Amino acid sequence: MNIYHMSYTQKFVGERMAMLSFKGCNFECIGCLRKRNECDLYAEERKYIDWNFENILTELDELKPHRIYLGGYEPTLDPDLMIIIERITKLGAHIVLMTNGSRIDTEYAKDLKKAGVNEIIIGIKAFDPEKHLYYTKRSI
Repeated sequence: MNIYHMSYTQKFVGERMAMLSFKGCNFECIGCLRKRNECDLYAEERKYIDWNFENILTELDELKPHRIYLGGYEPTLDPDLMIIIERITKLGAHIVLMTNGSRIDTEYAKDLKKAGVNEIIIGIKAFDPEKHLYYTKRSI
């Protein structure tokens, strides 16, 4: 499991929101925000817990977020992502995956939906292949 940080706010667009941040990325973006600050800028407070998945689930169950965002660097690199999604789906929150989209194909998207993802936000770095390569150090 690549989750390194969890943040929570009660005031994100009028809803309670939790964010699980994942380590590891397959892009090397020039303007990566996580390289500047790995923590979530929406966090109202910091609380440190033992970052095993059961403790994360317990914390989420107590917080009762309306939405759970899966983001950070690149969540789709986590080999346990589908299991994580299936487990947090049971909490009844709207699950949003934030990704660079590099690993999303039709089958993977179907698997994400089946696991419980409600929404996917893909961050497009550049439409032009040369600009994309320059910015991310990875071809389209």
